[in-house]
Amino acid sequence: MNIIFKIKCWLNDETSNVNSSKRFTAYLIDWFIGALFMMLPICLIWMFNTHNLEDMGHINLWMIQNEISKESAIFAGCIAIVLSLFYYVWIPYKVYKGQTLGKRIMNLKIVKKDNTDVDLKTLFIRQVIGIIILEGSFYNVSSLWHSLLSLITNLNFTGILMLMGLSISVLSAAICMFSKSHRMIHDRISYTKVILYKGE
Repeated sequence: MNIIFKIKCWLNDETSNVNSSKRFTAYLIDWFIGALFMMLPICLIWMFNTHNLEDMGHINLWMIQNEISKESAIFAGCIAIVLSLFYYVWIPYKVYKGQTLGKRIMNLKIVKKDNTDVDLKTLFIRQVIGIIILEGSFYNVSSLWHSLLSLITNLNFTGILMLMGLSISVLSAAICMFSKSHRMIHDRISYTKVILYKGE
């Protein structure tokens, strides 16, 4: 009974003033731009080592490992993760406070639950632990870190991590749709919310 009460309290919060379609559009923009940041080092390493432009459309770490070397695949994966973190964490921390490019275009902003600006720790919890690791299927960088972890450890975690991430993502989307605040799991564990923001 106590657990049910805590869950209800966790889900029951203020009504959001953000239109769901607006937030979804911002997500699509971020998905596309984030994928460009992530794929840049992977494509460059592939191109400079193989000169094969035909396979660029479906290149991944496993192909780099098979055609070039495991070390090159791990290096490409690490650089791709760093560039992804630059986009999803550093830009909303230092460049546009609380805003990825998608959120800036759609006039949205990530803030703490008390309406103060997000700090680096909060963004790390929200964007990395919440979205990339836990939810694990909203952005391409999630599948990248699954592959990178599998390459480094020589154990295939890809399938199980993708399944777990997909399950948590579906739950998170359901919580977003059926709660007044439209706060997803990554918002709740980081104590953040998304608000309308027109800028200074």
